[in-house]
Amino acid sequence: MAETLHKAQDNSVKAILSENELFSEFLKSFVPIEILSDVSPSDIEDVTERLISLISEQKDGDTIKRVNLKGNAPLFVITIVEHESKLPRTV
Repeated sequence: MAETLHKAQDNSVKAILSENELFSEFLKSFVPIEILSDVSPSDIEDVTERLISLISEQKDGDTIKRVNLKGNAPLFVITIVEHESKLPRTV
C-alpha cells in the first residue's frame, strides 16, 4: 500500500511539473510574488536537459523551468522533489 501511495504522489508531482498549464497555475497559487500573477503556459520553457548537470545529478522529479516574465529578466525555477514514506522523527 505504501509503495502505491508513494508512486501516486510521484505521478501527481510529475504531472504538475511537466504540464506548463498546471505549472503556471501552481506558480500563481502557491508563490505569492506579484510578477508571477499573469504567467501563462506559453511563458514557461523546460530547460532541464540543458542545465541540470550544472547543479547536481538528476533525479526523476527534478526540473528546471525558465519563466519568461513580461518586461523583466526571466526567472529560473529549480524543483527538487523528494517524498518521504514516513514522517521525520522530531526530538
